[in-house]
Amino acid sequence: MKKLLAAIAVIGCMVSLSLNAGQGKHPEARQRKEAIKAELLGKYDANKDGKISKAERAQMSKHDKKLAGRAGLREKHARKNKQNKQA
Repeated sequence: MKKLLAAIAVIGCMVSLSLNAGQGKHPEARQRKEAIKAELLGKYDANKDGKISKAERAQMSKHDKKLAGRAGLREKHARKNKQNKQA
């Protein structure tokens, strides 16, 4: 019984540590991403829907497209293609 309780306690600690591991990690990088995202949305989001459409993306420079990808403003089909390659 003591072994079972000890095992449950260890598993509980491991789960709580793994859930908290990603939080608070590199907050300045997250802030930079959000700033880039806001800047690109302000610059290219013509209809102000918070997304970059294909037409809006066509207006972007190569450099801004690269920044958009890093900031999480990727095209939907790019994500689907990436998921299909992994499957």
